[in-house]
Amino acid sequence: MAAPVRKIIVSPKRRGDMLDQDSNAIMFWRRVQIADFAAAGTTNNLDLTGFPGGLFIEGAFISRVVAFAGGGSATATLSLGTTGDVTKYIAASDVFTGSAGIVVGKTLVPGTVLNTTTPTASATIRVQLVTDVNSNLLTAGKADIYIRLRAASLRTA
Repeated sequence: MAAPVRKIIVSPKRRGDMLDQDSNAIMFWRRVQIADFAAAGTTNNLDLTGFPGGLFIEGAFISRVVAFAGGGSATATLSLGTTGDVTKYIAASDVFTGSAGIVVGKTLVPGTVLNTTTPTASATIRVQLVTDVNSNLLTAGKADIYIRLRAASLRTA
């Protein structure tokens, strides 16, 4: 008889975001747009929370859907990482008008845990937008963030 598979819910709103421990990886997807970075400032963060302990990240990439532009801006970059290192998974990458449609993330060492300080604790992934004008002045911009995750049951004792 096979051992029961425990489910981990990454986002309770979407059934497709459930992970089986010690099973196949899934692709977590989140669309970000200018409304997510509406605060007046040249650097804005969007924190994706609710990732449970025991998650490993196997890779990430950004797909630019609509170029970030408007409001007199000349540059716009997105990065993906942790609250302590915003470029841990994807370095600051151009998402301004004319930039590449797909931005590939960094090569990650197998076994990279989302929460490196306490692997069994929940984790936050940070998306950072940096522009040369206040980001609330932008008039366009959408990108899809893809993160390949795998769940594992970690022993604590």
